[in-house]
Amino acid sequence: MSLKNHTSKENTSNPKPEINTNKEAHKPAFNDPNALLSILLSNSKELVILLDSNYIIQYINENSRKQFFKLFHTDLQIGQNLLHVASEKNQPFIKEIYEDVLKGNQRETESSHLVDGNITFLRNIFRPAKDEKGNILGIIINTYDITEDKKNQIALEEAERRWQYASEGSHQGLWDWDIQTGYTYYSPSYKRLYGFEDNELINHIDEWVSRIHPDDRHITDNALEKHLLSNQPIYDSTYRIKAKDGTYRWILSRGIIVSWDENGKPLRMIGTHTDITSYKVTEANYRLLFYSSPLPMWTLDPETQRFLDVNDMAVAHYGYSREEFLQMTIKDIQPLDESFDHRFLTDINREAVHFSVTGLRHQKKDGDIIYVDLTGHTIIEQVGRKINLITCQDVTDKILAEQRLLNSEVKYRTLFVNNPLPSWIYNPETQQLLEVNKAAVAHYGYTKEEFKQMTIQELHPIDEREEANINIQEARSKDTNSSSWRHQKKNGEIIFVDIRSSAIEYQNQKARLVVVHDKTTQVKAELELLKSNERFLFASKATSDAIWDYDLEHNTLDWGEGLFTLFGYKSEEITYDKWLALIHPEDVQRVTDSFLQAIQHSSQSIWRGQYRFKAADNSYRYVFDRGFILRDSSNKPYRMIGAMQDITDLKLKEKELTESNERYNAILKATSDLIWDWDLESGYIYRDAEGLQNVYGVSNDAAIRTIDPWLRRIHPEDSLHVQNTINNILHNTGLDTFEVEYRFLRDDHQYNFVYDRGIILRNAEGKPVRLIGAAQNITERKRLEMQLLKKELDKQKFISQTTIETQEQERSEIGKELHDNVNQVLTTTKLYLDLSLSNSELKDELIAKSSQNIIYVINEIRQLSRSLMNPSLGDLGLIESINELLDNINLTGKLKIKLKAAHRLESTLSENQKLMIYRIVQEAINNALKHAKAKNVTITIQDTPQIVELFIADDGIGFNFDTVKKGSGLKHIQNRVYLANGTLTVNSVPGKGSLIMINFPKHTNPI
Repeated sequence: MSLKNHTSKENTSNPKPEINTNKEAHKPAFNDPNALLSILLSNSKELVILLDSNYIIQYINENSRKQFFKLFHTDLQIGQNLLHVASEKNQPFIKEIYEDVLKGNQRETESSHLVDGNITFLRNIFRPAKDEKGNILGIIINTYDITEDKKNQIALEEAERRWQYASEGSHQGLWDWDIQTGYTYYSPSYKRLYGFEDNELINHIDEWVSRIHPDDRHITDNALEKHLLSNQPIYDSTYRIKAKDGTYRWILSRGIIVSWDENGKPLRMIGTHTDITSYKVTEANYRLLFYSSPLPMWTLDPETQRFLDVNDMAVAHYGYSREEFLQMTIKDIQPLDESFDHRFLTDINREAVHFSVTGLRHQKKDGDIIYVDLTGHTIIEQVGRKINLITCQDVTDKILAEQRLLNSEVKYRTLFVNNPLPSWIYNPETQQLLEVNKAAVAHYGYTKEEFKQMTIQELHPIDEREEANINIQEARSKDTNSSSWRHQKKNGEIIFVDIRSSAIEYQNQKARLVVVHDKTTQVKAELELLKSNERFLFASKATSDAIWDYDLEHNTLDWGEGLFTLFGYKSEEITYDKWLALIHPEDVQRVTDSFLQAIQHSSQSIWRGQYRFKAADNSYRYVFDRGFILRDSSNKPYRMIGAMQDITDLKLKEKELTESNERYNAILKATSDLIWDWDLESGYIYRDAEGLQNVYGVSNDAAIRTIDPWLRRIHPEDSLHVQNTINNILHNTGLDTFEVEYRFLRDDHQYNFVYDRGIILRNAEGKPVRLIGAAQNITERKRLEMQLLKKELDKQKFISQTTIETQEQERSEIGKELHDNVNQVLTTTKLYLDLSLSNSELKDELIAKSSQNIIYVINEIRQLSRSLMNPSLGDLGLIESINELLDNINLTGKLKIKLKAAHRLESTLSENQKLMIYRIVQEAINNALKHAKAKNVTITIQDTPQIVELFIADDGIGFNFDTVKKGSGLKHIQNRVYLANGTLTVNSVPGKGSLIMINFPKHTNPI
């Protein structure tokens, strides 16, 4: 079977096809399969070439001929050998492909071609051409233009390489976990993070789990389980992973769930591992140096001087617990018998990076006084706060040794020579060394003779000698002086020293004694600690803007270093979902909608948004975010590049202004006051509409917008007073505020009472420019005041009427007593006396009866007089006066009365209060005798610092207080309690006695 039987019947000249307009002529062509195949291939955009077994072109469609001519400037024709068309360099490779395809294999190649400065990518597929029996007759070549796909692939690979470089440069590894199967992809950077080659780790979750430190397993299990069961998008955990070399690395592991099944169960999770071992080591070194230091150390807030942290040696040395230290300031360990030594604070205020103060006195918790040298360093924490790291050395023994050294010459020589601290004596005029001790010779390496050939300046490094000379000159006038310097030994070694110099007499001349304390080891330890902190701080800082690059096809989001500078996050922490999770809940829907709308709208290339974004410190920042959308040739978005800017300060200022306006509007709504603002230059007065109606009863502000029509509405009796008040504040520069009351005519021609107050604003020359104030409708208050006044007048009238009625009732009672009792007894007595004159036999008996009657009358009148006259409280006092009253009643046997009262009442109550209590007791006992039919009465008087309490209880027949008719006695009690600003409570039940309870303020003088 020939291959030609399966090709179209084109001739080698390849003439252009003619169009047949005869409709009937087309029918046979569509019934011919060969004709249909020829039409399809000729009109296909795909490049199709058919070769026989000798590589001769048997068929080529028009699109292939045009593309070949465009790329190689060669016009292919049927009958040509396609192998010979290729360059000699490529012919062996192409021939090898042809031969392989004729053996029944399919081959595929890709090629790139540069034409007119534009690159074209092609994919060539070579397949065997077979007949219906499967015999290979030739080669079919299909060629596809893959330029756009290739460009996208190159861009994708470039983005992936950029992401990979960023990931590897930041010591991060990527993992991708299929939760259902356990299959886990580990990126090459992940494997290198732990020292493995690409083929050394099994792609399974167990590979990860097996390398977690045993002590950290529960941490990771709990964190992962909690994350999978929660709705939190981000997984975050810190633990140790075993590397290939057997060491453990501290890892910050972060991940995000990216897919769920229909029941919400997590299916896939992607995340990163970040090596934070160096951070952990730095932190551990700091804690080791700080907490294990053999010297007391603490950190201090330079502004408040409050302790922030202390090490164990400080707790042990001073005797305070760590909790007590953290409640104290540096001043609290200063002795109470002296003022605070401000040298230390002076050094801090100079903001020196390194500073020291020597010879401070501190007091321990047990009261012991010690001398200390303090060395400090200023550290700036990551959050920008300054702290002082202070090292303390107890130099009490050294100070005391120096003080004892100066007490006597004999002691001095002994101590000087044998002092374990380097010491010398020098001439303050010439600065020549006069004497050195053994410790100085041993420490500095100079012989005693070499020392005596030197000046004190020569012990300093050359670059400090001029400054040292100034200090030496200043010290000449002081008895003692302390300073810190660098010294240079004979071998060139630089040491750090504290120097104390004191004025002494040496060999009959003025000299100065110097004692040296070498603190080099301490300073180096402190500098190393500071350096360790600085390495940590510098490593965690970043200064670039928050630039971001979002790959929409792979849902990957890369950030610039500004993310950390502005918000405290590392780039790998913030994925797209994490970014959404950190947006304020009230903003997230709006931002998501606008973001998706911008991506989905094919004509939109810019997205902008403002929202609140949660920083690492959990505070929300206002940000302005904008991004540029990149789209492919079909307008499909594949990438966004943008920048996020922190606009918190601007927003806060806007918010303050908005809140200020809202507060002003809220005040207007919350208050019934009328807020007004009078512009004196324009003459117009602004008033809020609601307050205008509430206060003035005016609906149209235009009617009173200027001062004159407003004044005409003021009541004629108040107008002059109001005008004088306004003129007074306008022309008196000593006044800033005013207040005035007036009546204002409402729209309904009724008057409102108004209380108005305001403040005047003046310009730089003192000229008034504005009056601002608030008016309040006090009509209701005035009405209530008048009601209250009327009520008070009515109450006074009632009290006066009650007093008059009581007096009249008392007079009636007295008259009745005199008429019915005393007068009758006297009448009977007169009859007895008249009868005795005429009857001598009964004379003596009648005179005796008359005498008894007269004595009875005298007692009755005395009893009546005593009840009416003020008792002699000033002579006997309250308690004795009441006891005298009770004794007289107890003698009658009609009533048994008990009194419970403290004698201190005599000194704490006023005379009026004592009289009031006496009268109330007197009235209550009279009521008990006349009405209660009681047998026993108990009277209790007690007091507190503020009030006096009086209780009167009886076992009489009782009564209903609400329905019983109030007699003069009970009215007297009510009036007296009212006038004393007290309260009266009566508890009584018929048949069960009664209880009167009275209390009144101790310091209110009753009438």
